[in-house]
Amino acid sequence: MRLFIISSFILFFSSISAQENKIDYISFKYDISNIVFSDVEIFIVKSFQQSNYYDVTVKYYKFKDQVEKKLKLSPDEFNKILVQFKNIKNDDLFESFESGLDGATTSIEVGTLFYNSINYSIWGLHKEQTNKGSKEFLKTIQMILKIADIKISDFN
Repeated sequence: MRLFIISSFILFFSSISAQENKIDYISFKYDISNIVFSDVEIFIVKSFQQSNYYDVTVKYYKFKDQVEKKLKLSPDEFNKILVQFKNIKNDDLFESFESGLDGATTSIEVGTLFYNSINYSIWGLHKEQTNKGSKEFLKTIQMILKIADIKISDFN
């Protein structure tokens, strides 16, 4: 009986560790091609000092001065963004595909620190497109911007 309990205990914890999140970072970038100082970058990565938190680095411009702020994020919040990111469907993005010369480019990338990543980059996206195929992409952006406490008129 004791052996059964110990082996069950080991199996339980090994299954939990197998389901552990394999994504180390989330990166968000926004840039308007014809407007100087419009760049926004948000980088969320697993903290090396505190394993139970994620470090958030937010870079943006206030007028012509670059601002950088550092925040902390809980693993639960990080996982909520990942769950939302998984809702993005390639087929939906193809339906809302547009192209042009001037406009904003928005990118979201998730990956590991060892160069394995998934990246979506969309041109000309804005909040009025919530009824089109980019709805889940927009929700992911809005979650990231809320955590970073950044306002971008195209999205919020």
